[in-house]
Amino acid sequence: MPLTRPIVLATAALGVAVSAPANASGSQLLVATVNGPDINLPASGGSQIVSFNTPGVQITGVGLTARWTAVNADTNNGTAPWSTDVRVSVVAPGGQSMNWGRVGGDVSFVDFPFQDASPAGFTNASGVGDYTFNFDNAFNGPWISGLRDVRYHLTTTVPTQTHSFSGNTAAGDSWSRPFFIDGVSGLGPVNHSVLEFTVSASGRYEFETIIPGLDVPTFLYQGSFDASQPLMNLLDYSLANGSGADGNPRGESRIDALLHEGETYHFVVSQWSRFTQDLEFNSLISGPGVVSVVPAPGAAAVLGVGLMLGGRRRR
Repeated sequence: MPLTRPIVLATAALGVAVSAPANASGSQLLVATVNGPDINLPASGGSQIVSFNTPGVQITGVGLTARWTAVNADTNNGTAPWSTDVRVSVVAPGGQSMNWGRVGGDVSFVDFPFQDASPAGFTNASGVGDYTFNFDNAFNGPWISGLRDVRYHLTTTVPTQTHSFSGNTAAGDSWSRPFFIDGVSGLGPVNHSVLEFTVSASGRYEFETIIPGLDVPTFLYQGSFDASQPLMNLLDYSLANGSGADGNPRGESRIDALLHEGETYHFVVSQWSRFTQDLEFNSLISGPGVVSVVPAPGAAAVLGVGLMLGGRRRR
C-alpha cells in the first residue's frame, strides 16, 4: 500500500500574492533526444552512458523521460522504494558535471511518469559525445526501482516566455481531486478551474501559484482531461499543503515538467476540500515557448491578462 500523509485543512483568510519565477538565466529548450534501455536501480544506484550527436549547440541542461516502477517493494510497510527517492547527476563530454538532484516522483511505490528537465547546470557543454547519467537512491535495503521506456534529453538556454492567468475555483465545475499520483482525495467534491493550452517549443516549463496561508493543490495533465477520471493522464501535481512529496511550503504550489510542442496540456487549480473556501488565484507558466490557451468549447475562457514576456524570469 502507498504511504499516506496527514491532511492539513486550511482555515486562514484568503490572501493572494504572486511572484514571478526569477529565472535570470533563461529557460531550457529541448534540442536532442536519445532512447535508452530499461534499467533497474538497486539501493546502490547505477549508471548509463548515452551518446549524443548534436553538433553546433551549446548544451546547458539535460532531461529524462521514463516510467518509474517498483521492481521489488516493501509491500508490507510501503516505505521503499519511492519514485521520489531517485537522484541524478550527469557528466558531460570534457568532464563537466552537474548534480541535478531529485527528478520528481511521489511518496509511494506506485508507477510514476518522469517527464522532467534540469535547470541550467552546464556551461556550453558539447552536444557531441558521451553523457554519463549516474542514478542514486535515497533508500537502503534490498528494494529495487526501475525505469521503463527511457529517453534521455539535452537542452540549451533560451530567453524565457511567461504567461500569467487568473481565476477563481468557484467559477468551475466540481470533481474529486487526486491526493497523489494514484489516489483520489475523500475531501470532495470540490471546485476546480482548468486551463487547456499548448506550447510553441519543447522544453522545461515551470508553473507557480502562490496564496500564502492556504492549501493550493494544482495538477498538470498531458493529453485529454476528464474530471470524472482525475487520475487519467495525470503527469505531475503539487499539493502545496506543507506535507507534499515535492517539499513545497504551504501556499506555494510549484510544478516543473518537460513539455512538448504539438501536445495538449491541462493545468488545474483546485479547492482543497468541500469544507474550505474557494481559491482566487493568479498563476504563472514560464518556459522556452509561447503558451497558447485553448478556449473552452462553446464559451470564452475566463482568463486573466496573458503576458508573453521574453526575458529574465524564473521562479
